[in-house]
Amino acid sequence: GDRLPWAKADDFRFLASELTVWSGYSGDKKSMVLGQVCVGLLAQQKKVCIASFEMKPIQTLRRMYCQYAGTNVLEPEAKKRFFGIAEKLWMYQQVRSVKAENLLKIIRYSKRVLGVDHFVIDSLMRCGIAGTDFDKQKWFVDELVTVALDEGIHIHLVAHQKKPENGDQRPGTKYGIAGSGDISNLAHNVINVFENRDDNRSYDNLLTVQKQRNYDGESNPEPMFKFVFDSKSLQFCD
Repeated sequence: GDRLPWAKADDFRFLASELTVWSGYSGDKKSMVLGQVCVGLLAQQKKVCIASFEMKPIQTLRRMYCQYAGTNVLEPEAKKRFFGIAEKLWMYQQVRSVKAENLLKIIRYSKRVLGVDHFVIDSLMRCGIAGTDFDKQKWFVDELVTVALDEGIHIHLVAHQKKPENGDQRPGTKYGIAGSGDISNLAHNVINVFENRDDNRSYDNLLTVQKQRNYDGESNPEPMFKFVFDSKSLQFCD
């Protein structure tokens, strides 16, 4: 399988033919974490396609460059190296909602024609499905699982958490994903992203693996990883 970009998270792997759901509250940096994950996948010589319906490709590229180079300054040599690995990166350019049926075709095309290994959907709420239409959500996630299995591609789906009750500052759970409970039930993996806003915090962000269906290891199958966020490089650091 393919690794996360942090040495301490080496025991978790993205396997082919799986669906990973990335959840978290609004504003907890899910997309930014995924950007660093994608940089790590590119560094492993994997082909990645990002379909972000909330951000223009140039914004995503700028973020990923900062995370790759470790700086927000455009340095010619670092830029050259970044676009060297970015030869394996594709982006689907549509900053608005997309029909779920069309997106399934795009994923199949990206694998069959471009040879993409990882496809990122950011996010479920932009896939033309009402937040209260649980049946359509279940159908779509089930189809994503089918496409992943058929094509041997790993699909990443961003899904928001329900708003915390009483403003609680606690990480969300796989049971708190907004919409149908089948979103987490059908996924192979669920990873929660949490931003710690406590004034006396010892860490900034927490990644929790809340489900790992095909885990094959000797350590905890649902580990937690704490990070400090560097605002200049946009990196999540040990």
